[in-house]
Amino acid sequence: MKKIIQYMVAGLLLMMVNTSCKDNENWRIIPYEPEPPQTINITGTATVYPQVGEASLLKEIPLDKGDGFDEKADMIGILTWLKASGEFTITDSGIAYGKGDVTSTDPFETVNLKEGGVGFTVAEDGLYYVVMNNTERQLTVIPAKIGIIGDATPNAWNGETVMEMSFDPAGLVVTSKWSGTLSNKQLKYRFSGDWGASLPYGDVKARVHTNFGSVGENDGDIELGTEAVQCVGGGKNFKIAKNGEYDVTLVINLNTQDVTGTAKLTKEDTSTATLPEHMYINGSPFSADWNWSVAPELTSLQDLDGVFFGIFYFEAGAGLKFNSNRDWDGGEFGATNDEPCDYGEHATGGSNMNIAEAGFYQVAIVCTLSEDKQSVLKKIVLEKVKPFLIGDCVGAWDIKETNAFTLQENIFTSPACPNNGVLRMCVKLLDCQWWQSEFTLKDGEIFYRGRGGEDAMKLTEVAAGQTVRLDFKTGTGSVN
Repeated sequence: MKKIIQYMVAGLLLMMVNTSCKDNENWRIIPYEPEPPQTINITGTATVYPQVGEASLLKEIPLDKGDGFDEKADMIGILTWLKASGEFTITDSGIAYGKGDVTSTDPFETVNLKEGGVGFTVAEDGLYYVVMNNTERQLTVIPAKIGIIGDATPNAWNGETVMEMSFDPAGLVVTSKWSGTLSNKQLKYRFSGDWGASLPYGDVKARVHTNFGSVGENDGDIELGTEAVQCVGGGKNFKIAKNGEYDVTLVINLNTQDVTGTAKLTKEDTSTATLPEHMYINGSPFSADWNWSVAPELTSLQDLDGVFFGIFYFEAGAGLKFNSNRDWDGGEFGATNDEPCDYGEHATGGSNMNIAEAGFYQVAIVCTLSEDKQSVLKKIVLEKVKPFLIGDCVGAWDIKETNAFTLQENIFTSPACPNNGVLRMCVKLLDCQWWQSEFTLKDGEIFYRGRGGEDAMKLTEVAAGQTVRLDFKTGTGSVN
């Protein structure tokens, strides 16, 4: 009996061993195989790299996360110096790809990569942002002439102030420099005339950054000063600490793709004159006794210091005065004489500004600092009023005559909106951007962007087929 039990135990152990072996076959460990390293390089006689390697590698790039863009698109790229005397190709695992069919020309030419295709060329030596759609094997070459932009700069947010660029072939370093006056506000570096480039990506777009900012969490968190600071694509605005003369640089290391910036203060501006923050209009159209307490305030333009405007209806012979304070404190001004004033630009003086003809007027006061920055210069500009619809409700973000209002019996009426969307309107004012004179309706009243910012322009919706009526005499409007 004892032997029988021993045989049974031995049999059970043998079965367990066999089962364990089978289980091990089902659960065998598969060795980890890392993804192969990126092998896509820019090569050729137009490039500045002595050999294919880490420096010539196209790498993952940051993308804009705005609405309508594929923020997870497989896009790679490189900032590089290219020579007009040569050509370049994209090499992947030893295979050279040249230029194939053009798929798009907006905003820059995008082409399919073609194995063995002709090499790419550029029109002039310079810095370029070479971007590749790695999914569809398409290439876009973006010229990168660096500039500064922001309310600290001469052109404010209206466009780049271009910097002078140089290239050090020994160190593979591109340096952009600019010297001039900055105010204690904010700026960024930018190229291509826009904040990004929207490139084809399947049925949608992928938007790559064409600006450099700080790594701060908020605009103005990081100061651009004497010490070099890191710059990243799509980063936040840099802060300029003081008014004055500056030497500004942006340095791009083509070996590492590191980007750094500096702004060295060479002469602080200690002037006492400052541009006014408010402007009021007084006169016979507003009160019989020219009472400053009821004088309307003109709207300050978004991101443009010292410029104010308003839209009014004046009878012929109406008299006007202006001041940055609601008071007869000696700072009031008008025209240089009592002669009737028509549409156009007018110098300022101590006389009343008398209106020549009845009608609607855009009244703009433009204040600038004198050359020695010790005083404030002013001029008055009277323009005809012509509002426009703009934005999603008309499918256009630039001013088009087809979207202009028409005037009949003192009411401005828009064409029918072709689309559903947010109601946004503007007027052509001086040489300003449309968004600086933008307005909308708020609870039935005309409301300007300069008093509420960009978010305030999203208050009213319109439906396709609706029209907008504006009564600038009463400052009201309606959607019909």
